[in-house]
Amino acid sequence: MRRVPLDKIFLQPGVHLHWLRLAGTVRFEVGAELASRFDEVWRAFEIEGCPAPTTFLEGHPLSEDDFLFALFAGAVHAREQMPEFWVEIEPDAVVWHGAFD
Repeated sequence: MRRVPLDKIFLQPGVHLHWLRLAGTVRFEVGAELASRFDEVWRAFEIEGCPAPTTFLEGHPLSEDDFLFALFAGAVHAREQMPEFWVEIEPDAVVWHGAFD
């Protein structure tokens, strides 16, 4: 498992995806509040059928929350690149799990 501190959230989504490919699991240590907010956004994204990110963001403006937007954009990118991708929410972290063909 790759552990990612909050100050590394703003790396390009491709970097996070690379770490996910290497480790299979990436744990973003973001604190309880951000983990909870991401959980709400990600659940809404899944409930709405995982629409195009631009469509989703029209109804869920994340532009004022850079950390939440970075997590969301990275998760969408990983989901698009992986046959299996899922998110786990821990009390103080967001954990990405993935598998490749």
